[in-house]
Amino acid sequence: MNELITNLARKAGIDGITARKGLGALLSTIQKSVPPDVFSRLCKEIPDAGGTLSSFQNAVKPSSDGGGLLDLAGGLLGKDAGALGTLISKFSQAGFSVEGAKSFIPIALSVLKDEVSPDLVQHIDAALPGVSTLLSGEQTGQTNPIRKLL
Repeated sequence: MNELITNLARKAGIDGITARKGLGALLSTIQKSVPPDVFSRLCKEIPDAGGTLSSFQNAVKPSSDGGGLLDLAGGLLGKDAGALGTLISKFSQAGFSVEGAKSFIPIALSVLKDEVSPDLVQHIDAALPGVSTLLSGEQTGQTNPIRKLL
């Protein structure tokens, strides 16, 4: 297992296999949200990104949108629902609970952003607008809408 996955597993308090699935889910979401050339550059900067993504894609079963969870997310989150809904779906496919994804995603984003160049961090932030804030509850003066999903 590569050092990135080991570090991610340690920080998230999970095993390496689960961390790799979670990273694959995150990469799959980012892939759908950025131009192909940006994702290609991202994969070059992340150790074994291609293998992690392929492993995730080969292991998951196609799923529905989470049984209405995405509709609820859309109603609560507006423009941020697309990215959050995709993340919820991908993490569900990877075997994460909503609570598990909620705790893992900010850690994974932080570890991932430490691995890539600043311009790619900007692309990740643009691809997942407000997701870290929504998941961590750092919204100023507002109740965290993700809590309503739980």
